[in-house]
Amino acid sequence: MKKFSQFPAILFVLLISMFLYTSCDTEDSNPTGTGGNIVGTWVLTSVTLSDGINDPETVDPSQLYMSMTFTFNEDGTYSGTQSGWNAPASSSGTWSTDGGTLTLNDSVEGTDSVPYSVDGNQMTITYQEYEPDQTLMTYDLTFTKQ
Repeated sequence: MKKFSQFPAILFVLLISMFLYTSCDTEDSNPTGTGGNIVGTWVLTSVTLSDGINDPETVDPSQLYMSMTFTFNEDGTYSGTQSGWNAPASSSGTWSTDGGTLTLNDSVEGTDSVPYSVDGNQMTITYQEYEPDQTLMTYDLTFTKQ
């Protein structure tokens, strides 16, 4: 886990960015897009990280001192809360899906689209970002439907 020693701080920034920089208008909301039905409340239950060199590592969010919950409503709105290292954060806005892409729109922070998939009561969102040393990090965030 030495390679990922700065992971908690980096993940916090990435997750805030990913979920607060968020999607489209509600007219295109599709709660049952081919990526799967996301209407409901979802709690982050695991994070898998990979640098493409070492074996992927899966950790419980509590190991990263964080929690995250999102509720996606049938009317195309969402709300989310997160607690972590620095301070609690929340967001709300509209959401839509198109195939395997989830798009979130927060009126304050903007729009972001991320790949996602749903398998039963689990949703996985994948996020990639380059570290300062140009290592491509992949984060698979797994949420469980409540």
